[in-house]
Amino acid sequence: MPGPLRESVITLVGGPWDRMVYYASDWEDTRRDAENMGRTADEFCGWPLAYRQESPGSTRWIWTAEDGWPRKPSGAGS
Repeated sequence: MPGPLRESVITLVGGPWDRMVYYASDWEDTRRDAENMGRTADEFCGWPLAYRQESPGSTRWIWTAEDGWPRKPSGAGS
């Protein structure tokens, strides 16, 4: 049996990744990577940016994207 967790975890609530659990440092890296690549919350590759922390200090991140996510790129067919 492994020892106790040495790092805090966060839980995603809602959206396509509902109930997914990340180590806090991995989640920070995932969000930072999306930002550094110039992604936005309404793009599929920017999905981590569509989650917001429920409240300061919370370990729950809530899905905030609107219906129709992800948006189609400009010039994409219907």
